[in-house]
Amino acid sequence: MDVDEREEHIRVWKMKRLIRTLDSARGEGTSMISLVIPAKGNLVRATKMLSEEFGTATQIKSHSNSVSVQQAIKSAQHQLKLFSRLPPNGVVVYCGTCVTEEGGERRVNVSFEPYRPIHKSLYWCDSKFHTDILSELLVPADKFGFIVLDGGGACFAFVRGSEKTVLHRMSVSLPKKQGRGGQSADRFERIRREKRQKYIQRVAEKATQLFISDNIPNVKGLIIAGLGHTKDALVASNAFDPRLRPAVLRMLDVSYGMECGLNQAVEAAAPVLGSMQLLREQKLLSRFFDHIARDTGLYCYGLDECRYALEAGAVDTLIVAELLTCRRVMLRSLTGEEREEWILSDDAATMHELLKDNETGEPLEVVSSDLLSEWLAENYLQFGCSLELVGGGSPQSVQFCKGMTGIAGILRYRTHFEEYEVEEEDDE
Repeated sequence: MDVDEREEHIRVWKMKRLIRTLDSARGEGTSMISLVIPAKGNLVRATKMLSEEFGTATQIKSHSNSVSVQQAIKSAQHQLKLFSRLPPNGVVVYCGTCVTEEGGERRVNVSFEPYRPIHKSLYWCDSKFHTDILSELLVPADKFGFIVLDGGGACFAFVRGSEKTVLHRMSVSLPKKQGRGGQSADRFERIRREKRQKYIQRVAEKATQLFISDNIPNVKGLIIAGLGHTKDALVASNAFDPRLRPAVLRMLDVSYGMECGLNQAVEAAAPVLGSMQLLREQKLLSRFFDHIARDTGLYCYGLDECRYALEAGAVDTLIVAELLTCRRVMLRSLTGEEREEWILSDDAATMHELLKDNETGEPLEVVSSDLLSEWLAENYLQFGCSLELVGGGSPQSVQFCKGMTGIAGILRYRTHFEEYEVEEEDDE
């Protein structure tokens, strides 16, 4: 993956995190404003519209709701003043008062230029933020269809970016090539052929149902994989929709059916789907696991090893799970001395242990507590490494997230982590 693609992936990941945060926010009444000005919109017109909405908000019967809406509109107006002109990709603004889990209130004021042009406008006052337009930006343009079939059934799926979605599973029980006796060979062969043809017809009809929308294919390309000649029989069948024939990019032989065959087909389709994020993840993680299998010493995993290797400048490629729940906590003692901690979670027991100095027993103040993945996305360059974010769309990434704590690195040179352990013991 080149630098531009890597930066694009990080921007997309940050947008996903923001959308999740906004989606989880809830307010009272209609005090949460969602405002989207498209790429070719008018900043002055949007500002004028907010002024008119401010006047309308004074007529809301509920006094508390009226005040909240007016405050949100004022905040939105202030956010728009931060832009002297409309950015090329448009502007997105979210302002409002959210209710916290403890029952308190929290102000949210967010404004930014999206990383891709927005072509829709939106203004909405509600008890939640509306992020549908942002979610549309995250959808990669290229979507591919997969059909994996064998004598036991068929599996239909979409693969887009790092997302793999199984659409339908179809089971079938076809007669084997040899019967048990009691009927003529010709009759047995005729029955076998008829059942096979019905199965192929069912698969072809389901392919039309799933991969044709508005009379055209809804995928950029179609990959058909399977055992033996079953896949060839599907494409050669008169039941196979002629509109799908031009979309068939590759016919692949796989050793398995269903999801296992689908995973194998995605890997085998690399020459066709070369730029897809899922394949890049699989290639990266295969490289990392290969270092472990060959015991090269050019790898690290887990919070402690990765932190030590980063601070030593030994990490060439840092691999982080998109859903990593670890946190980076900055603590301050009564004397003003600050200390950094990376923890697996911010549960009450862990935080209680951190908020006390082991040597003096004095209480420590939490200066900041951030998701480690977000902090690394902003600061990875200071460690002289590249950052790769992986999702959970492949067996390798699932293994990585569960077995490696969701954070690992490929090193430039061997690093002796035993020295780090000795240093920790000496500090204690």
